[in-house]
Amino acid sequence: MPLVMRQPPHGIQLAHSQYAGQSTIYSAHLLPGVTIQLKLLHSVTQDMSCTVRTTCWEVRSTVAIPRILVVEDDQEMRQMLTHYLQQKGIVALPAKGESDVRKHFNAGRIDLILLDVMLGDESGIDICAKLREEHNVPIIMVSALSTDQQRMAGYAVGADDYIAKPFNIDLMMARIKAVLARTQRAASLSHRRKLSSFEFAGWTFDARTSEVTAPGGYQVSLSQRELALLQALLANPHIPLTREEIAAALEVTSDAQSPQDVTGRAIDMLVGRLRAKMERNPKKPEMLKTQRGVGYVFAVDVVTVEQ
Repeated sequence: MPLVMRQPPHGIQLAHSQYAGQSTIYSAHLLPGVTIQLKLLHSVTQDMSCTVRTTCWEVRSTVAIPRILVVEDDQEMRQMLTHYLQQKGIVALPAKGESDVRKHFNAGRIDLILLDVMLGDESGIDICAKLREEHNVPIIMVSALSTDQQRMAGYAVGADDYIAKPFNIDLMMARIKAVLARTQRAASLSHRRKLSSFEFAGWTFDARTSEVTAPGGYQVSLSQRELALLQALLANPHIPLTREEIAAALEVTSDAQSPQDVTGRAIDMLVGRLRAKMERNPKKPEMLKTQRGVGYVFAVDVVTVEQ
C-alpha cells in the first residue's frame, strides 16, 4: 500500500517533475544513489455548503534510505547527531554501547556506523574490531583523541574514516556521503543475502538452499555466478544498477577465471544467461530489464521473508 503524506519530507528539494495523467511526479534527491519519487495528489470533497481541496504526497517508489547507527554515550551529543541526520532525510538509530549495537543489527539493515571511541566503560576501538569480524558495514570513528597514533589505531581495526572532536557537522555530513558513495550498496546486500527467501512475480528464491522455484512449481538450476547476480538484483528491486555496481556485488565464485569475469561484456553475457532461464521471452524481458544509459534494473516487486 502506498505511503501518503500531507507534506514532502522535511528539507527535501523537489526536481525533475514529470506528468502522469493529471498528477505530477517529482524526484527528490537525498544522498548519492538515494532518490524517492513523490506523486502530487489532489482530491476534491463537496457537500451542500462548500468544496474542500486537499493536497497530499504519495511515495511512488523508493530506494533504501540510509540507516545510520549513532553510537555515543553522551546523551546530548547522541540526540544532536540523530536529530541532524533525521533532518537530512536519514534514518538515525541511537545507541549507547555494544549491547544497543547488537540489538540494532539483529533488528534490521545498518548502512553506516558513527562510532565514538570513548564510551564510558567500553571502547569504540574494541567494538569496531568485533564488528569487523562479522560485518562489512562502513564505520566512521568519532573521538576527541586525535593524535596520529590514535587515528592509526582506529584504521588498524577496520575504521573507514576518523573524525576528530570538535568537528564541523556539515563537514561530517560530507564525509558520511563520501563513505556511503564509496561503499554503495554493500551493507544492504550483506543484510539482504541473509534473509531466508524472496518472492517475486510468482517465483521463489530460498537463500538458505540456493533453490529457485518457477511459478509452475519446478526448480530452475542456476550457476553460482547466476545466483550471485540474482541476489544482487533481489536486494535492489526497481533500482537501476550499473555494470560496475553489479560487478562489485558479485561474490568471488569457484568458476571465476580472472577479474574480467565480472566486468564489462561478461556482465552482459551473465544477464543474458539469467534471462534465458527465467524470462518467458528473453528478447522482451519483463523482470530483468535494460536501463538505457545505466545498466540493468529488476523491474518487479520483491517480498522478503525471514524464517
